[in-house]
Amino acid sequence: MKYRNDKEVKGAEKSDMLGSAVNSAILQSTKIKDDSINKRVAVALSGGVDSLVAAFLLKKIYPDLFGIHFTTGYELFSQDINRQNIAQVAEQLGIPVYCVDLKVQFEEAVVSYFTETYQKGTTPNPCVICNQKIKFGALYQAAKNLGADFLATGHYARLENRSSFSLNRDRALDRDFFSSNRDGDTLTVLLKGKDSLKEQSYFLAMLSSEQLQHAVFPLGDLTKQEVISIAAKNGLVPIHKKESQDICFIRENSFADFISSKCTPSCTLSKQTLVQSDFLNSVDSFVSEIKIPFAEGDIVTTDNKVVGRHKGLYCYTIGQRRGLNCPGPAPYYVKKIDMENNRLIIGFKEELFEKECNIININWLSDRAAADILKSPLRAVTKIRYSHSGSDSTLTIESSINRHLQADNDHNFNRNCSIGEIAACSNGDYVKVIFDEPQLAVTPGQCAVFYDGEQVLGAGFIA
Repeated sequence: MKYRNDKEVKGAEKSDMLGSAVNSAILQSTKIKDDSINKRVAVALSGGVDSLVAAFLLKKIYPDLFGIHFTTGYELFSQDINRQNIAQVAEQLGIPVYCVDLKVQFEEAVVSYFTETYQKGTTPNPCVICNQKIKFGALYQAAKNLGADFLATGHYARLENRSSFSLNRDRALDRDFFSSNRDGDTLTVLLKGKDSLKEQSYFLAMLSSEQLQHAVFPLGDLTKQEVISIAAKNGLVPIHKKESQDICFIRENSFADFISSKCTPSCTLSKQTLVQSDFLNSVDSFVSEIKIPFAEGDIVTTDNKVVGRHKGLYCYTIGQRRGLNCPGPAPYYVKKIDMENNRLIIGFKEELFEKECNIININWLSDRAAADILKSPLRAVTKIRYSHSGSDSTLTIESSINRHLQADNDHNFNRNCSIGEIAACSNGDYVKVIFDEPQLAVTPGQCAVFYDGEQVLGAGFIA
């Protein structure tokens, strides 16, 4: 029997871990399409450990791999230093890395959305929009122009091909419905990542089915600690050693300082601006112009007692406790932002629980869920913010089309309704979420994601 020394044992352990990680990356790649091994893949590189390890693993599968890095205009380093950093990443990985300037797109799609959403009295989710509009929008298009078929990122999420669901297989269906991500009868579905503490499916839930079809998440079956170990054992040194926990483009002391630096007190929001923000499908409930309330106003309790003055409604979000400066028998929290009357309504913690909410701009990622909700209420776990553990809930779709279908044929869904009606019903108006247990600080503007176990059924924004 041959005995191995410590060096050999460590080498074997390193090889086993790497082999397992590569197999995981292969698994996540082949879940997209059976022939994906013959396609060209680009990997988005930020300089952090996640994207670095993602690229390292993919290089072992795709010999023609290349990296792509984008700039937003909000980098910590100068342009020259940033180029040097990316050159170091390219040298470590042994792959070409292209730099793409997305400053204009980032400003229009993410920063403008962020400031305008706060100015409307709601709370934005810029990471969700960045993934949708920048990483898997403008950046994927740039990668595609460079010859890529897929864009990989270091997100902790998984993708899987499953058989798609037909509403009535006895009926000829319009193949355009949910066909953007179909290959025959398969559907690419989004699943939670293996690492429950790090998983990021929430931030990807507003990607379209077509965008998911061209995505690769090689870290989906790995934990963060495994990724760090792979980097350390293979000499991969990230440029950014500290993970960003805050919004990447804000350098000011507070969100309010950033917003005020971007706007003037005379700013207005028009209907056209609201539509371009891609937050709302409809602005029928808004007047033509909304004056941005930079002015101070009253802070009132839920029983309409004035207890202080606010600095401007854009400075606050639902559930906020700090900065109110309103002493009371118990801590106060922001309960509601009253834009119409320029009032900040506050309450005690127990007053912040809500039993239901409405979700707009629905993005369905499950054709079965989109069909089932038209027939009867849909059960799902709804996550109302990234840090939220999720709540068992009942979903109903509220639309004129759905009400017409139910009135027309309450118990017979198999009538010859067009698939166009169903698509419009699934993606229009709003979904009402009724929680089994009241939830704390349900915040308008935040993304709500619907889950069935590990699968993302769909998502939208809290109205």
